[in-house]
Amino acid sequence: MASQVVAAAIAAGVSLVVAVGTVTVTYLTTRASLRRDHERQEAEFRRTMTARLYDRRVAVYPGLFAATAAFRRSQLNDAQDLRGHLRDALARVDEWHGQEGGLMLSADAYARLLDLRGLVRQCIQENPDRERLEELRHDIWSCKNRLRKAMRADLGLLFDEDQQPRELT
Repeated sequence: MASQVVAAAIAAGVSLVVAVGTVTVTYLTTRASLRRDHERQEAEFRRTMTARLYDRRVAVYPGLFAATAAFRRSQLNDAQDLRGHLRDALARVDEWHGQEGGLMLSADAYARLLDLRGLVRQCIQENPDRERLEELRHDIWSCKNRLRKAMRADLGLLFDEDQQPRELT
C-alpha cells in the first residue's frame, strides 16, 4: 500500500509540474501574442495616420508654394513697389497659414515659415538703404528656399538632386 501512495504522490507531483508548466507556457505565449498584436495595430495606426497626413500635405502644400513664388529672386527684383509687393505676398502666406495649412507643417517647416514671415515683416517695416535692401532681398529669397526644402522633405520629395547646392530663382 505504501508503494501505491508513493506512486500516487509522484503522479500527482508530475501532474502538478506539467499543469504549472502548461499554464506558464500558455500565459507567456498569450502575453507575447497580445504584445505583437498591439504593436502591429499601433504600427498600422501610425502608417494610416502618416498616409492621411501625407495626403493632406499633398493637397495643401501647393498653396504655400504658390504664395511663396512672390519671394523668388526675379519677383523681388522686378517689383516696382517692393513694400507693397511684400505686403501682398505676406497676406497670401498669412491666409494660407491661418487655414488648414498651418496645421500640416512639420516642426522644421513651421520654423522656416515663421523665419520667412518675420524677415518679410522686418523688410516692410524698415526703411532700408540700397545695400541693406539687397541684403534683405537675398535673405528673403534664402528663407523661402529653406521653407520649400523643408516642405519637400515633409512630402518625401527630397531627392539627391535637391540636396546639391544650386542657384534657385
